[in-house]
Amino acid sequence: MPKTLSVVIPVYNDWDSVNILAGRIAQALKAEDLQTRLLVVDDGSDTPAPAGLTETSGTVSVSVLRLKRNLGHQRAISVALAYLDDQVKPDYTAVIDGDGEDDPADLPKLLKVAACFPGPGAAFAERGKRAEGLLFRFFYLAYILLHRLLTGHKIRFGNYSVINSGALAALAVAQETWSHYAAAAVKLRVPIRTVPSARLGRISGSSKMNFFSLVAHGLGAMSVFGDVIGPRVLITISFLMSLVLVLIAAVLAIKFGTNLAIPGWATYTVGLLATSLLQLGMMAVVFAFLTLASRQNSSFLPLRDYKHFIRKLP
Repeated sequence: MPKTLSVVIPVYNDWDSVNILAGRIAQALKAEDLQTRLLVVDDGSDTPAPAGLTETSGTVSVSVLRLKRNLGHQRAISVALAYLDDQVKPDYTAVIDGDGEDDPADLPKLLKVAACFPGPGAAFAERGKRAEGLLFRFFYLAYILLHRLLTGHKIRFGNYSVINSGALAALAVAQETWSHYAAAAVKLRVPIRTVPSARLGRISGSSKMNFFSLVAHGLGAMSVFGDVIGPRVLITISFLMSLVLVLIAAVLAIKFGTNLAIPGWATYTVGLLATSLLQLGMMAVVFAFLTLASRQNSSFLPLRDYKHFIRKLP
């Protein structure tokens, strides 16, 4: 019996792109011995899906999972993964963006890698060279450096991936998936291998993501590692507080132990350093309470809560 593959495609009004993408996916998987189902996640679109989108073509069928409201593509993916693990239980699950920038021709390579894992495992498409403008690339590089500094993990991939049933089951019960799919896979320590993949241009239209949406997306990825970022920030603040105390002691030593002091400078310098110390102390307290509060808050569990967001099942 052929293995089953579900392909998750989150979409918000990008129906022209998805209609073409569905054909490209079917063509890419034509030679594979698979029962393939494309699960288009309608993320609260205000325009209806085109007629004929859900027509079956050979071994590839298309269905639409309609959400009650726009959640954003990361949360739409989370709902879809929970639905698949609960209702469908495919052997493999692929996630591909609906704008056409992910190359469907790489799906067979991702499937081959995902099939190599004896247990839970995931194959992610490694990002190629970005084609955006200079300003975007500057901020993206800054984000990569900040992400690596705060989390200890290097960004190597986005959503485009194929996971096996073991990885799907793990992600479906992980609260981190609600914030960021790829970061959740890293956080859960799902075995991951990467496959080089070229980034294509959008099939049609323009991106719905603006600068602020991209910032929110980046923060969502880092929020998955909050239990790592919190202690790192607290340690950094503690180091800076210690450094300020050393500087205050040095100023006082110069003031009272030598004849080098200029009248009035010690008072001004100690006051400035003391203010900095107070601000650092307040930051440490705030981060400590935020870290503790995050551990106490009830969170979204995809497998338990996904049904609340579905308007219509396929």
